[in-house]
Amino acid sequence: MSDYQLPDLKFPQVTLGRHETPWSLKSLLYFGCSDLPVREFLDLEIKGQLGEPIFERIELVKSIHNVISVGLISGHSQATAKKRIKEVRRFFAWSERSNLSLSIFAVKDAYINYTDYLLQRVRVVGDLGERTARSYSVVLGGLLDKVLGRRTKIVGMTRIRKLTRSSGFYEGRSDKQNLEETFAFGYAIMDVCLSLSLDKVWGDIPVRINFRAGTFIDYWCGRVASKKQVEPTSAKQKAWQNHNSRVSAKALEVLNADRSLRTRYPLVNLRVQAELLMFIAQTGMNLAQAHSMKVGDFHYSSYLDGYQVRRRYKARRHGDVEFNIFEGYRAHFERYLDWRRAIFPDDSEGLMFPLVRVGGRSVEKAPQFFLIKKICRDLGVRYFGPASLRKTRINWIMRRSRDDDLTAEMAQHSKQTLLRVYDQPNLQVAMIEIAQFHQKNDPAFAPPGPGTCVSVAPQAAPSTPAETTQPDCINAAGCLFCMNNRDIDSQDHVWSLASFRYLKTLELAKFRPSEQSSSIFPSALATINRITAKLKFYENSSEMRSIWVNEAQARVMEEAYHPMWDGFIRLQEE
Repeated sequence: MSDYQLPDLKFPQVTLGRHETPWSLKSLLYFGCSDLPVREFLDLEIKGQLGEPIFERIELVKSIHNVISVGLISGHSQATAKKRIKEVRRFFAWSERSNLSLSIFAVKDAYINYTDYLLQRVRVVGDLGERTARSYSVVLGGLLDKVLGRRTKIVGMTRIRKLTRSSGFYEGRSDKQNLEETFAFGYAIMDVCLSLSLDKVWGDIPVRINFRAGTFIDYWCGRVASKKQVEPTSAKQKAWQNHNSRVSAKALEVLNADRSLRTRYPLVNLRVQAELLMFIAQTGMNLAQAHSMKVGDFHYSSYLDGYQVRRRYKARRHGDVEFNIFEGYRAHFERYLDWRRAIFPDDSEGLMFPLVRVGGRSVEKAPQFFLIKKICRDLGVRYFGPASLRKTRINWIMRRSRDDDLTAEMAQHSKQTLLRVYDQPNLQVAMIEIAQFHQKNDPAFAPPGPGTCVSVAPQAAPSTPAETTQPDCINAAGCLFCMNNRDIDSQDHVWSLASFRYLKTLELAKFRPSEQSSSIFPSALATINRITAKLKFYENSSEMRSIWVNEAQARVMEEAYHPMWDGFIRLQEE
């Protein structure tokens, strides 16, 4: 079969850099070429050393190409398409080594065998993680589902199982630690932005970046910082060092004299990357959206505790809401836009976060943040990528708002995706929710006296002595004569009763009847009698409760009072 008869398997939708090779699936049609580097395949093609294509693969490869092309046209990112192509090439290379057919009719069986191979690497060989094997299978399986027109997922036919969220022990301090580390990272990139002003970018090299922790980094715009030289041991070595110093000084002088992006692009890229990460943390956008957003004239309208940002068009027309920001970020965002306009005066409609590319790389590719990662390593600060920043932001909003629907809307996710993928356990939130649940469903209340209470409406029990303190949900003694008071079947409650009885004994010892009082029986005596009756009931009801009563009385004799009454007893004894 001649080359002109083969289908066009290139991807014209992909934006490429000056020196990048066009994407193509043509190598999948030739045996042994699936995992070849692109340039090696092109060399073989130019030399005519590819041989004949494998006819049975043409329909399958053409279908794969159509699915990926449709994805690119419908808005899928180039990163997604690249990942799909990578997994297809990996699958084809393994199938060739295993002598499996790759026709459109046999690809299902080949895929199932491939997933078994991945499981073997996970469970036997041990050179592949379970999560990675799942990722390989899902990406390739999703592609084959569309190629084969399946209604059910092909990965469900394999032994690759869906990974569940880890059920390991959760420490409450881990959430606090994560927030502290996130704030430290945020402070670091904020300091980078503040240090790289226009004066610093166009100033002398090296540029000093100061951090609020008191540290600093001297940035040399890609040049290697000069190191302390070893003391020369000979005249020849000394002359050589002097020559190198003169050359370095002259080169630095030339570098400082060149105030253009040709020499200052590392500084510009560093701030743009820091601003991009800060923008993602504020808006919750994913990296592909934020990186591809165009600059423009923005209009701010108040919304909740921040702003909704719209793009302003001609004739005073405003577009749809593009993103939401917090109130404190607006001033910083506008300062960045002014800085960007000064750095790129001829690019008023380009990317909001433009990176100066060298080596012919595509401007459409999102950055990998190598510059930020290096600074974090130098500072000893944990690096948080775009996905981690979005996840932290979503969980923070969820805790603040306590509204899953609102958080899902702000995060541009369905509620199910929000709870399944982004929601993380939080000890403080769990404690609050448990307390609210019990307040709503448990009729018990914490009374001022011993025991528990089932209603906040005090009601005196029948045959309550007239001289006793009446129930009012304020006086502890009144609780003992309330219809809503309930005893607790525990040693702690018995200890509380015994301690409270001793407190009332001290009160009774200081009792002096007044001339106006018609009763000679103090209320403390009625309380003591009531507690004594309760303790007698506990003592006679079972052997275990009898032990509780004896232990409680022994503790009181040893002046080991219940914490609820210990302070009051100490005051009475003074």
